[in-house]
Amino acid sequence: MEETEQLQTSEALASSILMDALQSIEDQKQRPTVIQQAINILNNLESQANSFSIEEPIAVVKDEKDDADTADNNDINSNISKLTYTAISTLHSLHMFVHRVHVSKYPKPSRKKKGSSGVVWKTLASLVDSSLGKENASIGSTVAVLAMGIVLSIVSFDDDSSITKMITSATISPNGDKGSASSKREEDTSTKEEAVNTNSSHLVARAVVLELLRQYTQSAKVNKTSKTTIDLQIVAKIESGFAVGRKCRHHDKELSQAVDDILCKQVFGISGDTDDNDVSTTTISKDILTPTVSLVSNIRPWQHQTMNISIDKLITIAGELDLWLSAETLCDAAIESILSSELESSTKKKKAALATSFPNGLEAESILRDSLVVVPKQVETIAHLATGALVDCALDYRLYRRADVFASKYYSWVGQARYAESRYLHALDTITKLVKKRQVPIIDKQIERVDSVVQRVSKDLTSTTTSGENQGKRIREDDIAIDTMSERIREFSIRKLRASNNHSAAARLAKLWDMEYNTDPLMMQAELQKRRETYLQWSERFVLHRYSTVA
Repeated sequence: MEETEQLQTSEALASSILMDALQSIEDQKQRPTVIQQAINILNNLESQANSFSIEEPIAVVKDEKDDADTADNNDINSNISKLTYTAISTLHSLHMFVHRVHVSKYPKPSRKKKGSSGVVWKTLASLVDSSLGKENASIGSTVAVLAMGIVLSIVSFDDDSSITKMITSATISPNGDKGSASSKREEDTSTKEEAVNTNSSHLVARAVVLELLRQYTQSAKVNKTSKTTIDLQIVAKIESGFAVGRKCRHHDKELSQAVDDILCKQVFGISGDTDDNDVSTTTISKDILTPTVSLVSNIRPWQHQTMNISIDKLITIAGELDLWLSAETLCDAAIESILSSELESSTKKKKAALATSFPNGLEAESILRDSLVVVPKQVETIAHLATGALVDCALDYRLYRRADVFASKYYSWVGQARYAESRYLHALDTITKLVKKRQVPIIDKQIERVDSVVQRVSKDLTSTTTSGENQGKRIREDDIAIDTMSERIREFSIRKLRASNNHSAAARLAKLWDMEYNTDPLMMQAELQKRRETYLQWSERFVLHRYSTVA
């Protein structure tokens, strides 16, 4: 009884959201036709899911009914309720379809089940593409996809949550390829009618995202008594799939305020007039912060000065939760937001590589060549704060390699000092590991990397003004001057090799670097004895005496 009541409440909420969203369609006479088109598309998808055969290829089932004739102009409310019910029924069929395909592909449980979800997802995606392809690339397909997205974010199915995520990723493309304004279309079909449908699709998607964000904030306030909850991850998927933030970020203050309400009140648990330094991060979860950062990156509320949480604080929290990809995406969004229109158009042609997915076998210089290196005249911008916080957080957690790659990518934004420090600490950490693994020849390469950084940074610092020399410098007690890094890294390498009794390699490097290296056997024996007394803290005489006493 309670589940039925909860389903009815969710269905009513979904119908209400669709009703408000369809008001965005400017042509009122077009609304009944659009609703009927969406219903036909969902019925088509449901029939294919129920009649799917593993042996037979997927075929597109075309509806013979004329949308204009079946549209009921007098009762739009009943059509929207029917659309909601059809979306729920279609999603139930898709859940059963995923179970059926998975069992038919893998009838017996086996340990060699790796990659099975990928096969099922491809089959599901091909089924969805057959219904949401070029033939149905209209505002009707937009409404159909949005109806399923609303139901997925509101109605909780009894099946595994992984199936819900699979259906969401198959129906809502990450780049708006299905059902949105950028649907798969012919290149020569740019007509006036298509432009009108594109605008209507964007307005409907924007209304859906805005209302879902408001419902999420409202349901979170009364979470104990509320019968419906909103899945923020699916809402973020809808926003990204339909590119809502990208198309309205410069003038949509209302959407920015809705995102900021979630960021402040629901994620950090503070009010708009509270200092962000008092934010407590003990209750923040990855499931909430990840979609929130995605919404913030796409909508960018700081452009309307509605963001009450500083962006460097948000990036620091993401780093603490090990969400480095989200933090890096937020930095890229901050950089793009402050670039001029000319520079932004040029950077879109060449997208910077993601440092988070940087391969281990390559050097950070390849990311540096592809980085966003153009800096405006402002000394301190939101991009400087974001990138600086990202590198500092990685350094604080001793993730030196990650900090080195981030600093290489955002070299012009984090400043020369952070870049040099990240590379120097990364080299120290790498040399320590090389000495332990007895891979001494690679030490020369690390020294060369530090030398190249010192040379480049010194050259850039001399060409900058006095006000820009301290840009990006971290204020710490153990700061090392950049011009002494080459000397210190060599001394560190010799000291590590000497402590590991690898005197031949230490002597070779010392001779190569024109440094003195004492090979006196008596001094080496004294140093070895001192290390034993310091770290082992046991003497053979004491051990023998102890065991003889016990015996």
